[in-house]
Amino acid sequence: MITTLNKLAPRFLTIGLVLELLVLLLAWQESSGETTRFFQGAARLSGRVSLLFFVFLMIYATLMPKFDRHTQTFQTKYLLFRDFAIVHVIHWCLLAVSVSMSHFELLPIRVLGGAIAYGLVVAMPYLMSRPTLNIPLLTSIQSAYVFWVWLIFTMTYTARLSGSSPINTGSPVAWWPLFSVLILLIFWRSVYLLKGTLKKGKA
Repeated sequence: MITTLNKLAPRFLTIGLVLELLVLLLAWQESSGETTRFFQGAARLSGRVSLLFFVFLMIYATLMPKFDRHTQTFQTKYLLFRDFAIVHVIHWCLLAVSVSMSHFELLPIRVLGGAIAYGLVVAMPYLMSRPTLNIPLLTSIQSAYVFWVWLIFTMTYTARLSGSSPINTGSPVAWWPLFSVLILLIFWRSVYLLKGTLKKGKA
């Protein structure tokens, strides 16, 4: 997995932009030209592109948690954080237009949680590009980043599955597998990190 991601990293942005273009085409086809439905569909599908990029990022950050500058690992990680930020900002733009056109009322607590996540997403590539930033601090920010963004994704699908989401486009047939991926991902990360901690304790 690490080798594959290292090889794909320089092309991640191109892949992401191509996927976002496909999202727009599929959303337009689904909407039959209706603007509100188009943006709702585009926001939903672009969210899945964001989730795909986040899954790769979370896996890489779990397997390679350190920040060793001037290495292939650091460069790959930077590209993963940067390109996820780009595709996720695209998703945010589509989502913002969708919410505005649909006249949905958003809960302040939900908006705050999402705003914190977007702040972390946008800030992380910038922080990684600062050579003077303390590495232990950057590692701590990475841990908070991964958990918080994972939590927001999980809460989004939980709300849809419970019927409490204001934007309920799509189908549970798709939501359940995506929700399951998130649960399995955090379970795998927790077990992996716990094993690492136990090994350090025995050393």
